Amino acid sequence: MGKNLILKAFTNDKYSLTETEEAVEVPFVVLRASSTMTPEVNGEPATTVFTLEAVNKIKDSIVGKPVLQDHYESVSNIVGVVSSAKVEEDTLIATVKIPKTEEKLISLIKLKPSPINQVSVGGYIKAYEETENGLLITDFEVKELSLVIQGASPDTKRLDAKNSNKKEEKQMDELKKLQEENAKLKAQLDELQKKLEAKEQELNQLKLSAYKAEKLAEIPQHLQALAKPAIEVATTKEAVDKLVEEYKKLQATQVPTFNTPAPETNQNQTNPFLII
Repeated sequence: MGKNLILKAFTNDKYSLTETEEAVEVPFVVLRASSTMTPEVNGEPATTVFTLEAVNKIKDSIVGKPVLQDHYESVSNIVGVVSSAKVEEDTLIATVKIPKTEEKLISLIKLKPSPINQVSVGGYIKAYEETENGLLITDFEVKELSLVIQGASPDTKRLDAKNSNKKEEKQMDELKKLQEENAKLKAQLDELQKKLEAKEQELNQLKLSAYKAEKLAEIPQHLQALAKPAIEVATTKEAVDKLVEEYKKLQATQVPTFNTPAPETNQNQTNPFLII
């Protein structure tokens, strides 16, 4: 006996919304095998469990099914399509693809937190067993998925919506910690930079002092005492070189104050100072 079933599903943070130029895609957990839920069966709530075999069959048939709004079955209420599906362990995950033409719907999906957190699976029970705990479904035919406000199963969810606020808060806390650590590292780097600059300045001063002593030795010794004070206050090698060259030129252009006359060898020359 076939039974019409509407199974609600919604999402969490394991996967995330993806977007292209034409559409957005949102993953949903549709159902979990062996998990007890309470969907509507023939208009009435019923305790229901899907077998893993049924979950795998749904995975093979759900791709390409239309996505509706609140199970209103008309072409005008189609807002997307199931673009892909997979089973991870015991969980069926279906991705809903919504074209960019559905601007209002997409804007609601992108809200943080989003009110579009759940889908509902509409279809027919093809094979089942009645147990003490309710219906054990072994085969199910999907007719459509619908975007809804409230779901029936605690196990099914939108994969990028659950705990979105907590996730954002955690990300903000992590970002704040990173910013604080970055500020500390920057302060340490600035301090090391200052120390390095001081050491470089000290080394340069030592090199300049050695250079001054080396260049001072090039000046004639009798001028070194005169040149030393000027060279000591020079702040660059270029200034030292200039001073040294000036003192070298001073030595080269220096003229004696008098010349000692050469001894006279001519005995016939009259000596005006000759004492008679």
